[in-house]
Amino acid sequence: MKTFFATDKGFFNFDENTKKFHPDSILGTTFTSSTHLIKFYVEDYDHNFWILAKTENGLEFGKAIKQNSDNYLWTPSPEFQRLDLSRIFTMYSDYSPIEKRKFYG
Repeated sequence: MKTFFATDKGFFNFDENTKKFHPDSILGTTFTSSTHLIKFYVEDYDHNFWILAKTENGLEFGKAIKQNSDNYLWTPSPEFQRLDLSRIFTMYSDYSPIEKRKFYG
């Protein structure tokens, strides 16, 4: 299992063998540079990531959808632009087995 770190320089993983951090493109090249700063992210029960990112154009909310290759496809969700994304301070994902529904908050 990899441990990931979201920084102002991009998305990184830690290599236990070399004891160094390396840029990680698992979320795509969008998050390997400082153009998209990850403010918050949460993994959902389908193993996708919901991400709030700070970009050159302001805040952007979207989903990194898990692909068969174990990489992810970043898909911004423009419908969230009508919300005040600056008021998001945390994100949470949950699943109700009784109702068989997913919840995000």
